[in-house]
Amino acid sequence: MKNEVTLTFGLPTYNRSVEIKDAIDSIVTQMDDRSRSRIEILICDDASTDNTAEVAKQYIERYPDICRYHRNERNLRYSGNVHQVFLQAKGRFVIPFADDDALEPGALNRILMVLDKYPDLGVAYLGSTSYDCTLSHRLDAQADSKRVPDANTPINERFFKNGIESERQAGVLVEALVSTNVIRRDLWLAEDLSPYYEGAIIHMPATARILVNHSVCLVDEPLVKYRAGYGVRWSKVKGFPFNFHFDLVEFWDRERDLYPLDIQRAQHYENVRGVIDALFRAKCANWPIDYEYFSEKAKKTCNTGFWTWRKLMLLVRCPAVLFKLSYKTALCVMRLMRTVELRKLACPSKR
Repeated sequence: MKNEVTLTFGLPTYNRSVEIKDAIDSIVTQMDDRSRSRIEILICDDASTDNTAEVAKQYIERYPDICRYHRNERNLRYSGNVHQVFLQAKGRFVIPFADDDALEPGALNRILMVLDKYPDLGVAYLGSTSYDCTLSHRLDAQADSKRVPDANTPINERFFKNGIESERQAGVLVEALVSTNVIRRDLWLAEDLSPYYEGAIIHMPATARILVNHSVCLVDEPLVKYRAGYGVRWSKVKGFPFNFHFDLVEFWDRERDLYPLDIQRAQHYENVRGVIDALFRAKCANWPIDYEYFSEKAKKTCNTGFWTWRKLMLLVRCPAVLFKLSYKTALCVMRLMRTVELRKLACPSKR
C-alpha cells in the first residue's frame, strides 16, 4: 500500500455482500494511472454474518494496492463503525461511503480536482441523484439534465470559510446523506464523538463541529448515486423513522453554544419539521409507530417553538386518513417555513 493517500473511500458495512459490489465497482472502474496512486478503498466490516469477508478477499486479490479489509471484533453498530472507518483509514480525506450507494461515472477525478484545489479544506459536500433499488433508473424527473461534466470542465462549486458562512449564504451546514460527505480525517479524529456512537447521525455532529473553524466546499454536481428506498434495515431500529431527526434535535440542543443562536434555532426547528415529515410518511405508509418512544423523545427535545411535545402527541394520534389528505399541503408549508428561516439567516443584522 502506498504511503501517501489523498482519499479513502471507507465503506462501513454489515451484511451487504451483494450491494457492496456496486459501490466498489463504481470506484475501481474509474481509476486511471494518476488516481490509482492517490486513493484507497477500505471495507470496514461490522462483524457481518454473511460472506462479506469473502467478497472483500476477492477485491483485495484483484486490487492489492487499492483495497483493504478490516473486521470489527464485535458489532459496533452503524455510527461506531463509521468512526472505525476514520480510525483505520490512511487518506488525508475520507468519504464514509454507504455500502449500497455508488459513484456516478466520471465522479472520481472530479472529487480529486476539488481536493487538489482546496488541500486544507475541512469538509466537501458532493451533489447526488436518487436512483431506484437497482441503481439503474433515476427517480428525479430533472436528473437527466444533471450529468457529471466533462473532465476538462471547471468544477461547479462554492467555497465558504466556515459553516456559519455556508449556512447564511447557501442554507447548508450539514448533509444527511453520508456518501456525499468528504471529511478531513485529522479533523474528525480531533473531535470527541463518543456521545454519537449510537444511532445513525455521527457524521453530522462531526461536520457541524469541524465547520465552526474550517472551510467547506459545496460541489454542485451529481457525483453520487443514492439508492433510495433501500433503508429497510433501519425499520428494525428502535424509533424508526423518527430516531434520525430526534437525535439531531438532541444534538443541536446539547451543542447550543456551537453556533450563533439564530443558526442553532434554525437547525432545531428544521429537524423538528423532519420529525413531522417522518410522521406524515409513516402514517401515509401505514408503518407501525412506537408511541412510547415518540412520547419520550418529544418530551425531551421539543419544548420550544410552535411544535411543543404536547402538540406533537396530539398530532401523532390523528388518524392516517388526515395525513394522507394533507401531506402535500404540509410539505409546502414546511418548505415555506425553511425559506423564511434562510432569508432571516442571510440578514442577521436586520433581525
